[in-house]
Amino acid sequence: MIPREIFKKIRRIGIRTKRRSAPCLALIASVTLTGCDDCQTNQRTDTLSFESGEMLVNESYIEQSWDGSCAHNRLFYQPDSTTRREFIEEVWYPGGEPLFARHEDNHIARKDNRVVITVGPHLFKRIKIPGGPDWQHLEYPDLPAKFFLGSFLPVTSPLVQPGNSSRPAGVFAQPIELGREQPAYATEKIDLVENVLATRRTSTNALFPECLIYSGTKYDLPWQFDLERTRKANHLAPPAKTNLVIEVSVVRVAAQLGSFEIESREKVLQVSSAKEVWNKTLPLAGRQWTQIVFPSLFAKNSNTDEKFEAILGFIDPLARVSVFWRSQPPLWDEHHACNLGEWVRADASGFDGGSRIVYFKVKENQPESTKP
Repeated sequence: MIPREIFKKIRRIGIRTKRRSAPCLALIASVTLTGCDDCQTNQRTDTLSFESGEMLVNESYIEQSWDGSCAHNRLFYQPDSTTRREFIEEVWYPGGEPLFARHEDNHIARKDNRVVITVGPHLFKRIKIPGGPDWQHLEYPDLPAKFFLGSFLPVTSPLVQPGNSSRPAGVFAQPIELGREQPAYATEKIDLVENVLATRRTSTNALFPECLIYSGTKYDLPWQFDLERTRKANHLAPPAKTNLVIEVSVVRVAAQLGSFEIESREKVLQVSSAKEVWNKTLPLAGRQWTQIVFPSLFAKNSNTDEKFEAILGFIDPLARVSVFWRSQPPLWDEHHACNLGEWVRADASGFDGGSRIVYFKVKENQPESTKP
């Protein structure tokens, strides 16, 4: 027999009337309750049925352990009641609520073989590949968007977590930890022609922008935070100039990476076969990408370039600067926390005959009259 409090929760979920791209007609739940101190409990299956006939199925359970509970959600997509369902993703997080109870806002959009489903901050995108469809998962705000949000916080904000002055340069650090204060954004529109997801802030904290926009150059590529569209949607003025610059150094070593990948730039340049082949200093600001382009060492064609971009996050109370760095096109990314003036390894790759290591450091821009 289902306990009264769970039965009330199921009823509450089932009578939702929130606006959606394609309304969910019903949520059907079956629950199996078990009891133990360290195992899987509250196993259940929930089904979201959309007007289009498509269904999103969640097989969930709560894992109990010594450090608390964790909700596991195995999601499946089913085009209709007669078609075999497709596994999408397993989503898990601390807490005791299944995904559909945790996030009541859900949308679906479809165009030909393209399907995009959002549940709360989770976006699932169906990709057609040889051998069967696959699914991409985005949770927003994504990392670039968090850097963007961090730029709205003053250094003295209690939402900014102080850095650790003893932490080595380049060690990963979260760009912003908002906890309960994190602004919530709900799906407002999914555009499968322009490959755009528009979200709108649902929290009342006006410190943060009203809209966050995500997009992809192609449908099959991961959708990521779109800074320019977001600035236009929020009618933001051009970002204020800072007195910070980013110096980028590309070092070539006539040897395989080995320990060079973790050594400091100073030690790498002491190697007899090491040589700095490119160096440039560029302005660095929040809410604006800094484009970094240098000749590729991987290609025989000297006209081929490598492209990266960087954006400033925030400066914490200990004066450590956070920088988000990613490749172009955006296939991978990293974020770093560093002191002003210290070199950070941004990327390292090996190729025939040697290795290529990219470093950067953030520093204050010196006027020409004060430069040595």
